[in-house]
Amino acid sequence: MAAAAATQEVSRGKVVIANTGRCVAYSFIAMFCFGVTNYLIAYWLDRACAICLTCRYLRVATGILDDSVEAYYAIGAEWKMLAIIWGVGGIPGMLCYGIHWVRCGRIEFFWSDTPSNTSSITYKTKALTLIGGLGLGVSMSLMKKAFVFTSPADKGPVSAVLCSTTIVVSVYGHFIFRELLSRRHAVVCGVLISALGPGGSTKTEDEVAASGQQYHETLGFIFAILSMLAFAATTLLIRYSAIGKVSTWSAFSARLVSQTGMAFLVGYAFVKSDEGQDLPSLVLPNIVVALAVLAGVTQVAGFFALNLALSYPCTSLVNVVVSANSIVVLGLNFAIDGLLPCPSQMLGMVVILLGVTLSSVAPPRAEDGLDEKTPIDNFSDSSVEWDIREPLLRRFSV
Repeated sequence: MAAAAATQEVSRGKVVIANTGRCVAYSFIAMFCFGVTNYLIAYWLDRACAICLTCRYLRVATGILDDSVEAYYAIGAEWKMLAIIWGVGGIPGMLCYGIHWVRCGRIEFFWSDTPSNTSSITYKTKALTLIGGLGLGVSMSLMKKAFVFTSPADKGPVSAVLCSTTIVVSVYGHFIFRELLSRRHAVVCGVLISALGPGGSTKTEDEVAASGQQYHETLGFIFAILSMLAFAATTLLIRYSAIGKVSTWSAFSARLVSQTGMAFLVGYAFVKSDEGQDLPSLVLPNIVVALAVLAGVTQVAGFFALNLALSYPCTSLVNVVVSANSIVVLGLNFAIDGLLPCPSQMLGMVVILLGVTLSSVAPPRAEDGLDEKTPIDNFSDSSVEWDIREPLLRRFSV
């Protein structure tokens, strides 16, 4: 009996390590895709402000948009770009739905990996899944506004606020999801937050700060806090969908469709001139539209990888890795634009890489992902993986 229990314990430990490896791999894919998206998004600040550590979004499209769009249409053009990025996801979302409907022979918008569990998906879970699709777009828009209202001199504190999503998600996962953080992972989270936050200013940022331009720091910090909460909510809602037995493909499709719905609403309400008139159909240059579509595609890929990563009970680890996407942005800025980060930003990049590596190669203990109330004799090899991926199904009815 003892030998059988020991064998099952070893088997579960191997599954935990294997699943953690998959989770980390999906997290890195999401980090890379979101980093590319952040680089490609047409960030509507001055070209000088676009080189900050966390707000370095698209210098290419920034310059093109600033040079090509009249000030009279600028705000409407910004919203049109965001609507394009959000709307791109509707195509793969509907494609996923169509494939599923053909395969199963019926139309359904929410389903589980196990057909018998589909009927147990609650309306609350469905609502949370749809809301999760709006969080990423809202966070992106709020982040843009945070840096619009903030001077380059306050970039560090605002970046620290945005990156504190790691704290929110880790604490929530620790106490609510019972995905207990070890001391090692808590230290790693702290190190990453310190690296993601304040950094020194570059020469261009100093020039902008000395220009005397007026900023609204209070509004900037308010938007930063709201953006941080929106992204944290997105991460947690994706995890709640997994706990509520919603299939990864189903949740992914539903979120993309809900985000596309938001794109249509934004397009109808805000894509207008300063006087509320319709924008010219060709107000955006073709290259900017192409870059927006590419940003939307990379966002969809990152969103799908994030959904896959959060199907495992490692919410804080996933958030730590994905939040480090600024190193991708810094790397692209250096490789493509030749923008060399300042020494403190270089040091922050090294610390981020080290922290993510330590967090990734140090998997949780085998028992961290298991429900201690489940008798070990009741485990079979075929059920171990599901029990580790969804350990809270017996504790929460979402």
